[in-house]
Amino acid sequence: MKEMIDNLKLQISQGKFPIEHAHFAGTGLIITDSKEYKGNDDDIVIYTKHAGALSWLVFQMKHIFRSNLDHRSKCVFYGQIGSIIQSNFKNDGDLMDVMLMIVEEMYVEFSEKVVITRVPF
Repeated sequence: MKEMIDNLKLQISQGKFPIEHAHFAGTGLIITDSKEYKGNDDDIVIYTKHAGALSWLVFQMKHIFRSNLDHRSKCVFYGQIGSIIQSNFKNDGDLMDVMLMIVEEMYVEFSEKVVITRVPF
């Protein structure tokens, strides 16, 4: 996994990622450039001109981390990616910096298999 993460970071830092890509929509996260797309009440919907590049990154992350996530931790994983995007673009973050931040933070948090159990009340 570390090698795939390092390769992804290099690709991003060199600007070798697609600007046009199918937009990501799933597991509570929607990335789009269309203001018409509303999503569900529980979704994190991100409207940005960088929807293609960010969606490409989310698909890359999905592939890299697929064996480390179960059906519960996917919601946390994608929610955290959405939060990183939202907070950094609100502060006029640079696209490549935000993409690298996503890769680095998600690697730290999810490089080992994550199992989220239900907390009893």
